[in-house]
Amino acid sequence: MSIFEDKEYAKMDWLAQAVEPIISSLNDKLISLPHEFVLTYSDIARLAFSGYSDLRAGEGDLIAHCFRKRNVDSRDLEKEILAVYKLVAEGDTYIDMTQGVLHGTIKIVKTKDHFDEKDLLAIMGNTGYERLHTMDCRDMDVARPNEILELFGGMEAALKSKSVAAKVMAIATEYKKIMEENRWNIRNVDLSNRIGEWIRLYLLHGNLAALTNFCKFKVMTHNNQAIYSIQEEPV
Repeated sequence: MSIFEDKEYAKMDWLAQAVEPIISSLNDKLISLPHEFVLTYSDIARLAFSGYSDLRAGEGDLIAHCFRKRNVDSRDLEKEILAVYKLVAEGDTYIDMTQGVLHGTIKIVKTKDHFDEKDLLAIMGNTGYERLHTMDCRDMDVARPNEILELFGGMEAALKSKSVAAKVMAIATEYKKIMEENRWNIRNVDLSNRIGEWIRLYLLHGNLAALTNFCKFKVMTHNNQAIYSIQEEPV
């Protein structure tokens, strides 16, 4: 068995291999979450008001509260998933504070059940980019960004720079462009983000397993085949 075998691709049936769908754990997570939450007067009063009339909470607070009621911490959910949930009012909706009654219905509703290919292409590598873009590179060994730039290819201007910060910025910017254009033909959003994390771990800590993973991946990009997975070294 080759160390460059894509096991995820290999286990697909012939039709999936022909179509090459984009996959993401976001869809698995989104499917597992409730379609809607119905808010009660108590929910809204507890969160939204101080005294009788001072509105304190926004849509995000109400969404987070609904998840807490289902024992889900919204801080563990990706921003793309949270953005799917919207506040919806049905009927002649108003709150009677004197009677402690909610008239009408207020819900938090899931506006889609899955992210389609267009959605997933748009978020490819976003988390990985954020991790790279926010790195503190003040004590970084200049040899490491140079190695990554060499692996990227076509980064001569950044290689010539004497500034580590400029090199790291060039890496993050190029990574973002590659992901936006999907030049590496990645069909797994989770993998796209792990690539950014491998680069970050090597740049910051010289993590050799992370560098090995990135090198394996780069070899696989020369196969002109969609990439779903690599045989990863634990980092």
